Amino acid sequence: MFKVIALLTRKPGITRQAFIEYYESKHVPLILSLFPYVADYRRNYVDLTGAIISDGTTAPDFDSVTELWFHNRADYEKMLSAHGTTDAGEKVARDEENFLDRSKTRFFIVEETRSQR
Repeated sequence: MFKVIALLTRKPGITRQAFIEYYESKHVPLILSLFPYVADYRRNYVDLTGAIISDGTTAPDFDSVTELWFHNRADYEKMLSAHGTTDAGEKVARDEENFLDRSKTRFFIVEETRSQR
């Protein structure tokens, strides 16, 4: 599997709960309808209750650690191509304006390593 992480920040003035509700009820269905290449799509909503933040550092400036899984890099490339060459990218951008501070979005490929017990 091929994994991508997005660090997403809610738009100013939107509560954490409203952010989550919009993301789950509107944005997730949109992404899944536009990009059938996504094999798994997970949202991890940041909750700073009980967080350990070292002295001299700041709290995270994002509200979701989003995981997008693909069967392989070719499927990821298909998603990128569809995002850039069809109206899909425009639809995603329009929807993101409703709940995200797009200026803070970070999106990157990761290599996940799991420990076995």
